[in-house]
Amino acid sequence: MAVQTHTVAIIGMGSRGLSILEQLIGMSRHANQQPLQIEVFDPQPPGSGLHSAQQPDYLMLNTMAGQLSAFSSEFPACEPAGWTFLQWCSAQDAR
Repeated sequence: MAVQTHTVAIIGMGSRGLSILEQLIGMSRHANQQPLQIEVFDPQPPGSGLHSAQQPDYLMLNTMAGQLSAFSSEFPACEPAGWTFLQWCSAQDAR
């Protein structure tokens, strides 16, 4: 019996796209060894960063600070999970 390869597309490699990629990699480590192919679609040139250089000042993060974290809580690919960006800013007394 042939092994089926699952294909997943990630549209945009901003902060959310990178989070999804992290989740897929973390989940695939615990999967039943079925091949996974990941296709990435992003109109920006590679290495341009997470956000456009033309991003307006009022959209610096493009996401609420309490929703930003380098760590995932639902399917942690790396342990231990850490603070959200807002929690880190509060601990640093940053405004």
